[in-house]
Amino acid sequence: MNFNTVTGYIKLEEVVSVFRASCCYSVLSNNDLVMLLDEYYNIKNVKSLHLHRAFIGDVYFIEDDKQSYVMKIYKSFPLHKKNAENSSDVIEYLWEKGITVPKVLKNKNKLNTTTILAPEGEREVVVTSFIDGKTISVSYNNEIHRIIGRQAAQMRSVMKYYPFLDRLIKIDEDYLIDNFLKVMNKYFPNKEVEISFFKSYGEILSQKIKELYSKQSQCIGFCHGDFHAGNIIKNLTNGVAFFDFDACGIGCNMLDIAVYCDKTDYFNLDKTKILETQKKLEVFLEGYTNVFPLSQLEIDSIPLFIALRHYELNATIPINRAPIEGTHWLNDNWVDAQYAWLKEWYEIYHAI
Repeated sequence: MNFNTVTGYIKLEEVVSVFRASCCYSVLSNNDLVMLLDEYYNIKNVKSLHLHRAFIGDVYFIEDDKQSYVMKIYKSFPLHKKNAENSSDVIEYLWEKGITVPKVLKNKNKLNTTTILAPEGEREVVVTSFIDGKTISVSYNNEIHRIIGRQAAQMRSVMKYYPFLDRLIKIDEDYLIDNFLKVMNKYFPNKEVEISFFKSYGEILSQKIKELYSKQSQCIGFCHGDFHAGNIIKNLTNGVAFFDFDACGIGCNMLDIAVYCDKTDYFNLDKTKILETQKKLEVFLEGYTNVFPLSQLEIDSIPLFIALRHYELNATIPINRAPIEGTHWLNDNWVDAQYAWLKEWYEIYHAI
């Protein structure tokens, strides 16, 4: 306590308690982003800048008085830094080879990425041109699937000669399966029956995929890694454009085909959707095999990679959502749905 000689009052000292919190994810100031665009990309007179979505990174749509752009700001993880660099380099290469993708804008240092020092650490920025068009939906006719199939095969062909293939991550089936098992062991250690099944089925998938590699080594090559309809748009010239190459790497080409053609629901395995998947695959392959022929063994492996995609999503979604959104949604209902889905898929395709 302090005695004030002027007033004669005794005053209690104010005790200020400060809790210092860590930051795992920041939302950056629009004013700062406008300054970054001006200083690093010479994009001036920004009329509109808004956050379109946030998951692996924050995606912004930007307009100045001349044109539109897309900016992605990756989270502060070492893997995301590598993904940003690989993704932008691959897009630049594909654009130069005539594959319809956004054009990467280089910054003032002639680089494809710019580093921001955010409160939680370094975050990478990539700015590209904006391609006007519509996302691919179920209402589109078969011709669009053929066009996408043909362009996917063209992408595979030109990427055989990409000079930096050795820099790309390896899309390894064992890694994807193990990631999901780690999620299960972390959040659901008491779900012993489910974990045991996920492990045993994962071993079957891994074995069968490795058997495919031993017989069809040519199926290993560049993969988009997240080749679903949401990452493809129908542009205004009736062509298609591919984007969001953050998960690209070296793996089995059948994975991209499986992801695009899969029409089964993430939570409920409706058997009628399996038939729809088969029909979509047949049309897609009409375009694809005109450019890049496939063996029947490769085509027959598609169900393996639809199952592998389920393992991959069941790891990627919790790993990216839980640190920011919490785990309220990561509950028994979620596990039960994934268990039921994979169990039924196993019984359809792999049970003896």
